[in-house]
Amino acid sequence: MRRPGKAGGFLVLVIGLFSTGCVSTDSTHTAFINGIRGLATPGPDCLHVQTTFIEQPAGDAYLNKGLWAAIGKPLPHELTTLLARNGIRVGVITGNPPGEFDRLISSEHTTVSPTFRTMQPGKPKVIAINGPIARVEYSAVTSFTADPTPTTGNDAECALSLTAWPADNNRVRLVCELLVQHGDRQSWIAPTTDGTAFTRQERKNLETFPTLSWEITLSPGDYLVVGATDNPVGTLGQAFFFPMVNGVIQQRVFVTKAGHGMTSETPPLATRPTK
Repeated sequence: MRRPGKAGGFLVLVIGLFSTGCVSTDSTHTAFINGIRGLATPGPDCLHVQTTFIEQPAGDAYLNKGLWAAIGKPLPHELTTLLARNGIRVGVITGNPPGEFDRLISSEHTTVSPTFRTMQPGKPKVIAINGPIARVEYSAVTSFTADPTPTTGNDAECALSLTAWPADNNRVRLVCELLVQHGDRQSWIAPTTDGTAFTRQERKNLETFPTLSWEITLSPGDYLVVGATDNPVGTLGQAFFFPMVNGVIQQRVFVTKAGHGMTSETPPLATRPTK
């Protein structure tokens, strides 16, 4: 099974295993998950997200239209419209999923990198969506009154930052933020966390889009679905959701479930090891 390109330059945020009482795993191996459960007892505030991608050839009719006609639109109209101007759609599936979605999400031939991640409340995890991309070009629209801001860059990586908090009725509140980094690594001097010294740090140019972030609360069994609009050319949606795989452009939809604590059951979006 293919993996999405690694966003190696992104900050990897690791949960402390013993300091929080929340076991930290990023794994698709159920045996591995069960094995590390013996190392520490999950704390009461431990959360998890299960993520995967549905991937089909670019222009797939279901990923372009059928899927979005069958699922709910959870965000305010203004934010939904602004995201659409950037080539991005967000939806939520509640209850029984549509048959075609269920078929795609259950097939090893149409899913990429199903992963189970534990989350510490308030600590973001950065999930690679697409990249490295040899050259990226897009225009971002950050408000209804702003002109599109064109960006070009080499060796680009697109990612989604997820931050989770527990909510009532066993629900999970997620904040989702779009990130793009590109170009050569740059060095700068920054103070250490305790403020007693300085250290040299390196990273690529990092683009953030605060006005395009969204918040959503998921009940057990809900699916958060993020993908491109049906006409995303030149937008963030094209950069994020159209990877080049073996010389062929594919179309990708990001799918997430969330819950409380660890689970003794095989995670439904992480049933197969990646290769």
